[in-house]
Amino acid sequence: MLKFIRVTKKYNADKPALDSVSFDIDSGELVVITGPSGSGKTTLLKLLTKDEDPTEGEIYFKEENINLLKRSKVPYHRRKIGSVFQDYKLLPELNIWENIALALSILGHPDHEIEEKVTDLLKLVGLTDKAYLFPHQLSGGEAQRISIARALSTAPEMIFADEPTGNLDAANSLIIAKLLKKINDLGTTVMVTTHDPVVIKHLSGSRMMELKDGVLIDSNEKKEKKKEKEEKAEDKEDDKDKGESKKTKEDEEFPKTKDNVKEKKKSMFNLFGMFGKKKQQPKEEIDDKKVEDSKSDDQDKKEDKAEDEDSEDNDKKKELTKEKKEIKKVTKSKEDK
Repeated sequence: MLKFIRVTKKYNADKPALDSVSFDIDSGELVVITGPSGSGKTTLLKLLTKDEDPTEGEIYFKEENINLLKRSKVPYHRRKIGSVFQDYKLLPELNIWENIALALSILGHPDHEIEEKVTDLLKLVGLTDKAYLFPHQLSGGEAQRISIARALSTAPEMIFADEPTGNLDAANSLIIAKLLKKINDLGTTVMVTTHDPVVIKHLSGSRMMELKDGVLIDSNEKKEKKKEKEEKAEDKEDDKDKGESKKTKEDEEFPKTKDNVKEKKKSMFNLFGMFGKKKQQPKEEIDDKKVEDSKSDDQDKKEDKAEDEDSEDNDKKKELTKEKKEIKKVTKSKEDK
């Protein structure tokens, strides 16, 4: 909605009231600009309403360059911005009702519409019973609430409240702060310049900017940078926690005892063995196996030799038996003759 681009405002050759100020404000935001008196807060309002022109830089309101506005269009531009001042600026010769209705009358709204709108605004600020009193009959807090009602009468797109609680006590400051927050909640963009600690505390959840010696410090950017750093730190912590969690889970499923470590190594060797690599046995086990294999071979040879010898003996016995039978046969044949 509102954009300042490197805006500088100089009133003389001394230090500028605003020094290369840049910021963006979106529609519907509530922005609090803090800083001591004389830091350049009121100059922002004067530039925004084109009461003054910047020395350098550009100001855009709803994508329209305010610097290039023709004088005839300035009143139309100002209707879009409701201004609230520290000293109220109510017209003393008009009563409260007339002060609020004045702008609507100038714009030519019909009487029934003016009556309805003024009534609604008095209800909003909680002062329906003060409608026919004059400004000097009001307390400071009441006068400021009427000033806010008057600023809202033309249905502006933005309210700019310049030190609205500068002349008020803490109790009335809180009432004004709550009212501005309520107006923002209803959809109107609100900018508040203040150095009132009551207002700052109540609106602490809003976007904060600080003006110091004409230089603007946007705490929103600081928060974003801080948040970005915190998010990065959190991501690192999450990655670390995930790594530790994964490690812990593995340890729970496979505790690190000596036997389990050996078993895990064994399973890894078996896995590699599937690709043609064999587990290397200890030298002592290999030597023992060689001895056992050698003994087994010797035993097998002895058994084979014994079997061969038994086979030869049997063959000899068979030959002797056959010879004996032949001898007996010949002898018997001779005896028969």
